[in-house]
Amino acid sequence: MPYLASQAKLKSMDDDIINIFIEVAAFCLLGLLYYIWQKKRILRADINDIFHQLDKLTYDLNHYLDANKNESFYNDINKIIEDIEKEQDLARLKEHLLRIPIELSSEISNQRNTLIEQINFHCKSNS
Repeated sequence: MPYLASQAKLKSMDDDIINIFIEVAAFCLLGLLYYIWQKKRILRADINDIFHQLDKLTYDLNHYLDANKNESFYNDINKIIEDIEKEQDLARLKEHLLRIPIELSSEISNQRNTLIEQINFHCKSNS
């Protein structure tokens, strides 16, 4: 009889351990799903921020060009603005941003550098 009682206790402990493992696995799965959801949400917000900053940069570039219509770089920068406005791929967008001369104004080059950093971060965290 004592042998059967100890076997019943072991069976009960095994069931308890299995239940604990199942609960831990379920919590880990829920945590992983929450992490994936948050990561997608953050990356989506990051892309929206990049395109908002890009709109602001093109607006500032257009105003800069309006003030400097007779400069030699007018056509080059105007072409860059057109390419930026058409582009949706972040890697090619970065290439267009790198074509913007740094010498234009400090505000424009700061915006350009910030956008390039954001695109680099987004590309690294998205892969």
